[in-house]
Parts: sequence; structure tokens; C-alpha cells
Amino acid sequence: MKGKPEIERQGVGPGRLIRPGNPFSEFRREDIEQSIPARFSQRVALAPDAIAVSTEGGSLTYSELDRLSNRIAHSILELSGVGAEPVPFLLDQGATAVAAILGVLKAGKFYLPLEPSHPPSRIAAVLVDAGARLIITAGEHRRLAAQLGGQLKVVDLDSLDVGFPSDSPAVSLGPDHLAYLFYTSGSTGKPKGVFDNHRNVLHNVLRYTNTLHIASTDRLSLLQSCSFSGTVSSLFSALLNGGSVCPLNIQGAGPSELAKWINRQEITIYHSVPALFRSFLEGDRYFPTVRLIRLEGDQAAKMDFELFRRHFSPACILVNGLGTTETGIASQFFMDRESIVESAHLPIG
Repeated sequence: MKGKPEIERQGVGPGRLIRPGNPFSEFRREDIEQSIPARFSQRVALAPDAIAVSTEGGSLTYSELDRLSNRIAHSILELSGVGAEPVPFLLDQGATAVAAILGVLKAGKFYLPLEPSHPPSRIAAVLVDAGARLIITAGEHRRLAAQLGGQLKVVDLDSLDVGFPSDSPAVSLGPDHLAYLFYTSGSTGKPKGVFDNHRNVLHNVLRYTNTLHIASTDRLSLLQSCSFSGTVSSLFSALLNGGSVCPLNIQGAGPSELAKWINRQEITIYHSVPALFRSFLEGDRYFPTVRLIRLEGDQAAKMDFELFRRHFSPACILVNGLGTTETGIASQFFMDRESIVESAHLPIG
């Protein structure tokens, strides 16, 4: 990249993210020395009526999400008791999946998202490898969960007992407790499980919060399937900063619908792989509310930069990131409309 010196070009990104009236506050280093539910509870106390999850079918405030996830946590504890263990779930991307993830964490367990579109044999192998004792599901995935589960106990969120308490369960949690278990794609052989603890997730949120200036006014897209580790940063960067996470099951939405959804939801931070980003940018489509675009998960090209310049506001920033399931985000490269891209692919810092 030419133009401004490299050090100044990288500095222009975060600097340009300082907006008038933006309530961004730094995610402090000491804030990672706690559990994810503890940080979430702080956000609930600060703004219980703020929108936590926004979907086309409705929304959940922070207090509503808190109560629902507490009930899920109590249902898990009734079946499995206290103690760390993986809790897999078969759910589409959406508000139910968000509540399930929080419920698993509040129960002192670590969540294992399963991909419903994978062959049943692969899902079954993951369940055996993880040593799961129960599985969470809902909707059209109930039958598959029952077939795969065998001796596993099934938590059906569509028939969750209303009698479960809506207050937080008395489970001791700290930063060293495991938060999730993701399985790699298996492109180099057998899929492998990757663990992460609460501290590392919070540290990941710290990095995104402070580099992207994520604030309570932001509305973050959540387009990836639950089984992709890229969902972690968008989900928790929203919920642990008081913002809104906006999930969409893109398997049921075409490019045109995705474009309309971004504007209807007034998305401010868009995140996806480059291929999905390219799919809906055509004609005179324009997205005035998007202030930042995150491209990760695959190699971004010069054409992505040109689409960014054509379809988004002059104040918008494009961030090309590199990360892995094992490490989370490893590098970020910030670009504005004045950046000059001469190579076929975008730099990653």
C-alpha cells in the first residue's frame, strides 16, 4: 500500500473511528479477569431495557435475555448437575442460539455448537469425541438431535418449563473456566476440538472493542453459523459492551434480502467472509449506517476494496483481519477511502 507512511496509515483506522457523541469506553485489561456471565450481568444492570438481540422476528432486551438464559441454565443444571462439561447444541443462528450460549455458560459448562448441515455421521463423531451427556435443540432439529443423541438427554427449548427460575444460578465461575469447544473443519485430517476459557474470550473482546471502538450504540451483524469460531467476536463484542447483536440465518436469505436486512437493522458493524460481502453489493445499493466492515475468514481481494468505496459512506472503514480457530484474531489492517491498493489482494497487517 502506498500513499501515507505505513505507521500513519495503520493509525488512521482507529483514529477515524472516534465519532462525535460516540459513547465508546475502553475495555480495561482488568476486565478480562472475570467470567463472561459476570461481565454480561454488569451490562444488564447498566441498561436492562436496551436491545441485546435484534432479529426480523422481534427483539430481546438485556433483562429479557438475562432471564431467558437463566432459565436455560437451570434446565441444564437439573439434568447434569454442577461441574464443567461440554454442552452441544443443534440450533439455527438466531436469538434462541444466543440465549442457549449464555445459558450454558451460566450453568458453569462450556458450549459446543454443532453444524446442522453437516452429515449426521460427522455430528455423531463429534458428540462421541467430546463426551457429551446432553444436547440442546429446538424447532426442526429436534428429530436429528434425538436420533444422534442416543443416550444423551435432550433439552428442547421450544418446551422449556416456565417453572424454571429466571434468576442467575448460584454457580461459581472464574476466568480460567472453559467457555467453548469448537471443532476445526478437518481440512487437514480429522476435525480437532479447540478449547478456550473465559479470560481468552474476554481478551479477544478487549482487542476488538479497543481497536474498533465498539460502543453501546453499535449494532453488530451475526451472519456466520454458530459452529464457526468467527461468531465469538461479534456475539460477545456486542453483548459485553451493551450493544445489539443482530443474527440472521443466511441460508434462508438471498443476497438481495441480505442487503435489505442490513439497512432495516441499521447495522453499524458488518462482519463476514469476503465471498458473502461480494454477493450483495451490486447496482446502486448503499448502506449509510455501516461505519465499519470486518472481512475475515478468507483472502480479501482488491475488488472488495472497490466495492467498499462504491457502496458505503465516506466515513466507513474497512478492516481486513486474519485469525484462526486456535488463536482468534491475529492481525488487522485498516483502510479508508483514500487508501491505495495496488496488489491483487488486501494487506493483513
